[in-house]
Amino acid sequence: MTIVAACFVADLTQGIAFAQVLSTRVSGGGEAVAVAFVEYEGHDGQIRQVISIGTIGNRITFGFNATMDVNGQVKGQRQLVDHNLGLIIHSDVIKLSVPHPVHNRPVGSTGLSASMSSSTEGVTVNGEPRLGWRFANSPLFNGGEGFNGAGDTICFELFNAENVRVFQWSAFLSSGNVQVVID
Repeated sequence: MTIVAACFVADLTQGIAFAQVLSTRVSGGGEAVAVAFVEYEGHDGQIRQVISIGTIGNRITFGFNATMDVNGQVKGQRQLVDHNLGLIIHSDVIKLSVPHPVHNRPVGSTGLSASMSSSTEGVTVNGEPRLGWRFANSPLFNGGEGFNGAGDTICFELFNAENVRVFQWSAFLSSGNVQVVID
């Protein structure tokens, strides 16, 4: 599901409303260590634990960027390196949702959440194409522009061609930054 922000301007003399569709940018880079889980407050008020799968304690470095233009077209790319597993995962980004459709923010935080996903033709693992595989950030969170993005979180998910989650990394950033910007 693509969510597009809009700004409505009413011309009361003409009785017409005009919509100005905005573009969205999501970017980030840094380092983290996967934790057992990060607790997120859902848009429905429920608290949910977003867990790590097969990666607890692993040191990761990452970078990503994605944009959604005023027509809803998404493009981007990202890379994750798991230094413990010796994995380098690279992918395109073809889906972007701001805010995340389920997870609003980590418990006790304020800021913007987002979700992005790859195509099933755009994932490589250690330089080898993995047709049918999907790589997602769901959720990622911009907790502000404090020291090294203090409060920013990420969650990367790697799915195989049978749509089985192979690994999941859920973490608070130890250095770096996540930004979610609606222009």
